[in-house]
Amino acid sequence: MKIVYKVDKYYRATVLIDFGVDAAFGLNGIEYHPAGYLILASPGTGQFIRVPVDNPQRWALIDLDVPATGVDGIVWASDGSLAGVSNNRSRAVKYQSDDNWRSARLTGMASYSGQSTTGAVVGDDIYVVQPHFSDDEAPEILRAKF
Repeated sequence: MKIVYKVDKYYRATVLIDFGVDAAFGLNGIEYHPAGYLILASPGTGQFIRVPVDNPQRWALIDLDVPATGVDGIVWASDGSLAGVSNNRSRAVKYQSDDNWRSARLTGMASYSGQSTTGAVVGDDIYVVQPHFSDDEAPEILRAKF
């Protein structure tokens, strides 16, 4: 499914946007921007998608200077950049935009060993979670060093 749902304060879900089964991208990470739009990550295509919440049919691909291939979880960093955690490339990436996320440029990359699926911001730092899906080890949390 390539659908984004909107959930109200009573936990009622409605379809915000349905990209359709034939859409060329899959969806994974999602973040809300205070300017009123969502940023979605498409790990297979390396794209970010900008969806205005008040008019989702006006969605658009964000023009990236370097594809965000494999990005799974995304999170807003304290400096306003968007950090993405790759689930198949053993890295986290940071993008910055000067035009309200119509385009973005790669501004940082952090490498580490192992798979990670999501990130969290603590102060100025970004941490990645390594879930260890394919083994019996406990999940690990690492600070990404950009």
